[in-house]
Amino acid sequence: MISHDRDDRKRKDGIPRDTPKLSYVIGRIFESEFVEPVRFYPLRMRSLKSHDWQPRYELPLKVQSSERVEMLVDSGSEQSSSAKQRGEDLGCSRTAGESISKAEGVGGSIEYLLRDIERELNGHTFTAPVAWAPTDFCDEILLGREVVFDLFDIEFKQADEMIIFKWRSQ
Repeated sequence: MISHDRDDRKRKDGIPRDTPKLSYVIGRIFESEFVEPVRFYPLRMRSLKSHDWQPRYELPLKVQSSERVEMLVDSGSEQSSSAKQRGEDLGCSRTAGESISKAEGVGGSIEYLLRDIERELNGHTFTAPVAWAPTDFCDEILLGREVVFDLFDIEFKQADEMIIFKWRSQ
């Protein structure tokens, strides 16, 4: 463990800046998983993966402001998702009286607000929904299937550590 805190921003700020970003995993222990007293044990694990590459792709996103964002291309995720801070950086905010939706997945559940976010991929601009997490319980930024997988044929070339997006003629 290199950093811990219940506050997502403090946890991220606790990671030394010279630590390569893809050399660690940001995990979260949810409130319901805390057992008192909380104990942290050092673990040393040999990776079971034969290939450490993760299918990440950088693209510009825009709500009120725009930013280039590296997203994990996740063919198992129906919806793209964004962490709280990234959404706020783009201009997402919660309006008074807006109801929060809840999604369930392998890792548990998360609350989210659906936002339409403009993005550009290989010279093609389009708008697609993103599940923006208005709380600090989500760290990963995912590029899910909704809209994106309908507009592009996507080829994962793990051996070459590459993702190819081909625009589908409509």
